[in-house]
Amino acid sequence: MARDLPEQMRKLLDEALLQVIEEIRSQPTAKATRERTWPHAYARSESIAEEIEAKIGFPEQIATQLKERLCAFKYPYPHGTKKGTTFYDHLKKLRLLRWFFSWPFLWVVGAAWFRRFSDESEEVLRKKLISHHGYELAFHRELMREIARTLGHVSRILEKYRVPKEWLSDYRKASLKELWRQATSYYFDMEPGLYYKVPSRARSMSHDVYIQMTVLDAIEKRLAQRNSRNKTLAYQLTSLICSPQECVTTRKLSPDPEAVRTNDRARSAKLKKKPR
Repeated sequence: MARDLPEQMRKLLDEALLQVIEEIRSQPTAKATRERTWPHAYARSESIAEEIEAKIGFPEQIATQLKERLCAFKYPYPHGTKKGTTFYDHLKKLRLLRWFFSWPFLWVVGAAWFRRFSDESEEVLRKKLISHHGYELAFHRELMREIARTLGHVSRILEKYRVPKEWLSDYRKASLKELWRQATSYYFDMEPGLYYKVPSRARSMSHDVYIQMTVLDAIEKRLAQRNSRNKTLAYQLTSLICSPQECVTTRKLSPDPEAVRTNDRARSAKLKKKPR
């Protein structure tokens, strides 16, 4: 796992991460380029993006699948009420349906589904000890270590001759970019979104939990805008969205709302701790 990295490598990757985030922020907004960025914005390779794109589809298909889920389950999960109100009915009553099927939230939903399918595809590759590029994981590990070693050696030369770091700023930026590319090829659990804001402490968060927290945050933010702090509803909706599509047939959510609640509380507890 990436959290087992040596301290020096960790520092270099943190620096590379900040550089990646700045590049992402400088790109056109997702809304302006959504035809191209969905779902390729999250893909590690074009082949994986195309495979998952066929499963998920574009916003229209995502909206159709989402509506199917909302209509399939009684609210609250698992038994509902005597009236037989569905999640769809409940959201309609709360006047949240329009937001739920708006492009910004469909992006969140689609990204969550994409990541789940992506994890499943990459797990197959991991068992074969190859990356999504088709190369042995050992190749990416060795190249990553060599880039880090060279960066350290170059820094010592600059210090020895008292030359400002800016002298080789372009070289360092290019090296850090390549270091991040090799690291994300070797460590399947690394990506900018996962480390955003608090990289050192977020590394212990699995992809499954990260997906849940991303969806939960979007829902709670919207509920707060409507002056609602209904965490039970937020947990249930997150569970509904993060469950596999088969849930429509099985009528069983996985993760269930209680698991989402537990993960949310665990995250809050970790964020209260002091950084390492």
